[in-house]
Amino acid sequence: MHMWQEQRRFVVHTLKDLGLGKSKIEEQVLDEIAHFCNVLKSHGGKPMDVIVPLTPSISNNICSLILGKRYGYQEPERMALDNNLNEVSKIIGQTAAHIFSHGLNTYHS
Repeated sequence: MHMWQEQRRFVVHTLKDLGLGKSKIEEQVLDEIAHFCNVLKSHGGKPMDVIVPLTPSISNNICSLILGKRYGYQEPERMALDNNLNEVSKIIGQTAAHIFSHGLNTYHS
């Protein structure tokens, strides 16, 4: 068996253990999408930074999957999670840019 097959089997098994494929997770995600859409509608079609409500929506989906609960957009626990997610995203972005630029330098040398 190839390594990727073992990794795939592990990921599928783990996700099923977390509830993937069960209607409860789908229901939680759809509820969060509905809440996100309501936040967008509340702006009455005016321009807005979509990232502001999108980040808590994403972290709520993560919380629902891992913790089994949803946090309000202004709850300190969820806001702390968002800050951590933003920091990780910055680090990943910087690392990816560094790796990409290093690869370009190697290619052009």
